Amino acid sequence: DITSICEDANGNIWIGTWNGLSVYNRDSDRFHNYFHDPNDSKSISSNRIFSIYQDSYGLIWIKTLESLDRYDFSNNTFIRYPHFSDPFSVTADNNDFKIFEDSQKRLWVGTKDGLMYFDKRLGLFKAYSHDPANNLSISNNRVKDILEDKYNNLWVATANGLNKMHPKSEEFDRYLRSANKNRGLLSNNINILFQDSKGGLWIGSEEGLCSYNYSSDEFIPHRMFVKGSEIFATSINAMVEDKSNILWIGTQSGLIKWDRKVQKIKVYSKRPNGANLFSGNNIASIYEDDNKEIW
Repeated sequence: DITSICEDANGNIWIGTWNGLSVYNRDSDRFHNYFHDPNDSKSISSNRIFSIYQDSYGLIWIKTLESLDRYDFSNNTFIRYPHFSDPFSVTADNNDFKIFEDSQKRLWVGTKDGLMYFDKRLGLFKAYSHDPANNLSISNNRVKDILEDKYNNLWVATANGLNKMHPKSEEFDRYLRSANKNRGLLSNNINILFQDSKGGLWIGSEEGLCSYNYSSDEFIPHRMFVKGSEIFATSINAMVEDKSNILWIGTQSGLIKWDRKVQKIKVYSKRPNGANLFSGNNIASIYEDDNKEIW
């Protein structure tokens, strides 16, 4: 299973899987694979890769089952930053454990034990965990995605609610599922967050897709139908806006191409007649590279 895709500044494609890390070099048209070696402390910490991220300094960070790793370009090795005594859950969804760098160059890591701030200089973590007695704490410890919007708000998606963090006070505003089907979040289990080229905030959950209205502080569900079937009434796992401003949406039921200019929707999915684009319909990650190719 492929869990994460990242293109670095040199055009190499880093691919995280459940069985190691692969790097595709365009110049040589070859893959180089990295696997955990229990006898080598400088090998990648685990073969189970959750997330890959290149920060503003060009550093490659890899979240594995066991730790946060940084790739050492000069030695072709990995530096490990373990931060829990217990390993991460093997049964966690592919979308969990995201890495994100905000506009202040702070590195954040989503885990099953809360939101982590990683101090790159000291190599230390600070945890933000759910406190049942504190309504201003994060709503749930299982963090599934992190995003900073155009107003520098830090949004945190969890398995039980969406949160907006105030870094100065270190407090969280919580947003939960609404009983109103025309307004509000469709589910508390939030998988992904996405900001489009115009600054629009999108929320993909276990039960569909919403956008956020900054003026009214409301979430707008998007219900669309193709041949009588509601296409967004499914788990939303990934979103990308290509260079033509078309939205590509990865779901549990296939890939959706949404051209918002003409309101045209096309669904790509595995079909029983054998005319298949994919081996399966559960799309976990999407990426557009500099050559305008969709991965």
